[in-house]
Amino acid sequence: MTGISILIVDDDKLLVEKLKNTMKWERLNITAVFTAYNIRQARSLINEYPIHILLCDIDMPQGSGLELLEWIRESEKEIECLFLSSYANFAYAQMAVRLASRDYLLKPISNADLEQALARIVSLVQKRRKNALRYGKRPREEMWADLLLCRVPESICIKEALDKEICLPEERFRLILVRVLETAEQKTENKDYAILDFAMRNISFEFFEKKAGKEIPEAIVHISNLDWMLVLKDQGSNTGEQTVCLREALECGNDRNIALYQGRLCPFAEIGKSRERLEYMEQNAVLSEDGILYEEKWAPARENYTQPPWEIWEREMLHIESLSSMADKIFAYLDTQMEHGGWYRSSMARFVRELVQMLYRYLNAKGFSYSEIFDDREFMSYERTASESESNVKEFILYLFEKLEGTVCRNNNRENVIQCLKDYIEQHLGENLSRTELAKEVYLSDGYISKIFLKETGVSLPNYIAERRIEKAKEYLTYSSLPVSKIATEVGYNNFSYFSKTFRDLTGCTPNEYRSKNSGLTKK
Repeated sequence: MTGISILIVDDDKLLVEKLKNTMKWERLNITAVFTAYNIRQARSLINEYPIHILLCDIDMPQGSGLELLEWIRESEKEIECLFLSSYANFAYAQMAVRLASRDYLLKPISNADLEQALARIVSLVQKRRKNALRYGKRPREEMWADLLLCRVPESICIKEALDKEICLPEERFRLILVRVLETAEQKTENKDYAILDFAMRNISFEFFEKKAGKEIPEAIVHISNLDWMLVLKDQGSNTGEQTVCLREALECGNDRNIALYQGRLCPFAEIGKSRERLEYMEQNAVLSEDGILYEEKWAPARENYTQPPWEIWEREMLHIESLSSMADKIFAYLDTQMEHGGWYRSSMARFVRELVQMLYRYLNAKGFSYSEIFDDREFMSYERTASESESNVKEFILYLFEKLEGTVCRNNNRENVIQCLKDYIEQHLGENLSRTELAKEVYLSDGYISKIFLKETGVSLPNYIAERRIEKAKEYLTYSSLPVSKIATEVGYNNFSYFSKTFRDLTGCTPNEYRSKNSGLTKK
């Protein structure tokens, strides 16, 4: 098939037929138009025919377009997607971007606007085809994968590539190891790996086409779940600024923290050694805050660990009023260490362990309980990623000292904590009042605040919040003419049915019945 194929998926059969019969497909070099009315039919067609472009509705009764695209990404099929929707829903748009959809258009849309959007996607498909023909999958992509994944002995791989002139002896290459960094708040699920791989390839190829003189990477090899190796041929244009821009593009496109380890330019025969050096850097170096490590600039860090002045810091912590000044001291110490070559990852892990031990001693001396202040799962999540980078360890330190500072300020006075919780609830009735959010406000663990709130007031936190929200709703019903649906939103209920049920449970009548009894205002 020399042309390009498109699959239109929408439960509106009239719209599907209209698009199929009225669009000027030949002008777009689209020679095959397939149609489906639900994602089950769409999957069947995608498995049977080579589909290049998906034009898909999002809201469909038998499964959403987002589900279909997620299945496509997990199946590692190279299909470009353009979404249509009747709703300007930010969450939909955000999900579409995460799944590497090319565009998100609102219905109704004219044929001219749709043709313009499709023309951009057709151009991308044609470029990909051209590149595939130019390089060939086996001679390039597969050869680099064999070499970098060690699937074929290095000597055999190099000899074959040079004998077949896939790579020339005088050519030089640069490797960039790309790693997606997990944070305390962002852990990768198994189903995300295929989506990340698709996005990583898409964004990288697009970046080099636009920013680097239309040169594309020789290969992008998925090394492991969260690691990719980019192979760049020397074009004399790679600069530090370009590497910074690449990292920004990858972070923006993936909504993740990205680390880059950039190797030296080297002949093809030395590429295996370059890979080993980058992997050694990734496993052992602590990343600075800019998230990029250059092989040329990285001197192996000191393995001799000089112990920080923990005893001095601990004594100061016990007698100072503001713990934030101690956090600043530890930050200054870390900055000095990073300026002088930094640490090996093992040394940073030791630093984190000793920091936690100092924390336990401080809590014991002050008579505080760990479980009162820290949620165990949250604490361990921060601790797990702390030694990866300078940013992560500083984030962990901030987390620790903000919690400690809040606890010391409140002096762990239960009455004070309960009043603070009540005041915050009263001021934020229309917002998210989850246990986690409330715990952050008083610098205690969520399990602990639930326990002391119930003990001190005799009412559970969820019941207290519901009672305060319904009391506020009663005020609106009595003294305002706001519609009941709007009142529900104002007091924090996005589900109107749940609001009505809660109101009835606590008052014995519906919101409208309450308004009739207590106000002369016209119901709306």
